[in-house]
Amino acid sequence: MKISDFCITDNDIPKVIADRIDLYHKQPLERVEKDSGIDIIVSQNSSWRPYAYELSRGRNGQSEHTFGQRKNIILGDKGATDITCKNFTQNKDALLQSLIDNTDYIRFAVYKSFIHADYKDLHNGKRRLFKVVRGSWVFDKFIS
Repeated sequence: MKISDFCITDNDIPKVIADRIDLYHKQPLERVEKDSGIDIIVSQNSSWRPYAYELSRGRNGQSEHTFGQRKNIILGDKGATDITCKNFTQNKDALLQSLIDNTDYIRFAVYKSFIHADYKDLHNGKRRLFKVVRGSWVFDKFIS
């Protein structure tokens, strides 16, 4: 995996965000690949989404995918990544378990073709799993 695999646009990646991609996403996902034997793909290069990109899509720019980037500042957010692999339906459960075991992601949302993972902590470090039902996240359970 390359850092550029984590960017949905061809925009230059600010150094601080490139460092966060490496530390909080690329390195942990390499551990997952090693543990699970599953070759990970960043789904549609959807990890870092520039703030302006989010606004151009009619979003509010507050997504974890912006890594805290706002109009003129970059906050300390660790970001998010959408993770998939070949034969996702068959490998989904093993991939999710390896993500839980080998990363510090706080939230996971399981979609039909990928898993969203981020560090947004709303419950004092309790890790949460969501199912996606008709495009909406539905809390499934706390995980350890």
